[in-house]
Amino acid sequence: MVPLNWQVQLMTEAIPNLVEKELLISEQIRNDKKLSQRIITEMHSRAEMYRKIRYSLTTQEMVQRTIRTAAQYVAFGEYADQQGYLICNHTTTNLSWYLQTQAVFLHNPTSIY
Repeated sequence: MVPLNWQVQLMTEAIPNLVEKELLISEQIRNDKKLSQRIITEMHSRAEMYRKIRYSLTTQEMVQRTIRTAAQYVAFGEYADQQGYLICNHTTTNLSWYLQTQAVFLHNPTSIY
């Protein structure tokens, strides 16, 4: 494999309060009854991926992972908006979570292969 010379940084270094924001937003999503069907729908669309990650996830664990992922996208969108960043993201069901924020994002259906 050819090295790509990417520079990486932990998200928690780039966004120091990321964990706290994620927990807060997760609670908000979990408690918002208007989002419950959306979470279930997204969980079902991600179920095969979850099975590949860990074979024996319960439905509740998959729901929790879906909520956590949504919260991460919202937290990142809020941070990007505050910093004036443009988000460039690959195709994913998670893109719509950026719409919960004022972040500007570019849907970039790219492949690194």
